[in-house]
Amino acid sequence: MSNAHGLIQKIEELSFNAMPALKETMYDGWLLRFSGGYTRRANSVNPIYHSNIETLSKIKYCEQSYQRENIPLIFKMTDLAFPLGLDQLLAEQGFKESDSVSVQIAEIAGISPDIQAEEMVVPDDKWVEAYLKMMGYDIKFMKTVQTLAAETIPEKAFMRISVKGETVAVGYAAVEDGFTGIFDLAVTEKYRQKGYGRQLMLNLLEFGRKNGAQNAYLQVIETNKPALALYSSLGFKETYKYWYRIK
Repeated sequence: MSNAHGLIQKIEELSFNAMPALKETMYDGWLLRFSGGYTRRANSVNPIYHSNIETLSKIKYCEQSYQRENIPLIFKMTDLAFPLGLDQLLAEQGFKESDSVSVQIAEIAGISPDIQAEEMVVPDDKWVEAYLKMMGYDIKFMKTVQTLAAETIPEKAFMRISVKGETVAVGYAAVEDGFTGIFDLAVTEKYRQKGYGRQLMLNLLEFGRKNGAQNAYLQVIETNKPALALYSSLGFKETYKYWYRIK
């Protein structure tokens, strides 16, 4: 395995631990994740390890597995996907490409925030409600978010910034093996472009640094230009991409 592929595998594995699914199954090198339809990354097939079984048979197995869970079959693809040629095969089988995501890494610079965020090990109802609203998710996933947050393996912090009692920014950091994963960063619409996202990022990065992380990684949809600009200003650079294949 090349150094580039080794880094992809490492970040993918760290992110699995940081953002677990309600249920996971390993099938011949493919990680199948199920979470009742809450987020694509928690409800997708991750073909990150070498395989032995014939590929079309494996796809059929996955189709049956996700049908039983009553959720769409989604493949989360990277350049590491095994076997080689899987992305093209999925395209030929009618799986459409969707949502290209940039995975970025930066050294943690140690810049202190000007606003101190509130920190929690497990998010309270107010955090979860604000997060779901900011991200446009159905409130029915509140229990799912709380369950997944409680099951997260790494050292973690759920943070929020409030203005006059109103939650205006939320985010989550998970620290493992020298890396801080930054997830679920969201700012309520009327407070965007006012510096709250940056301040929350600095709080999350500081949490990672204090817990022994030297580097941070994050995932951002390539069409999210404001987020890309913020992360670039903090030193983040693209390491690889992932995308989804959906039928």
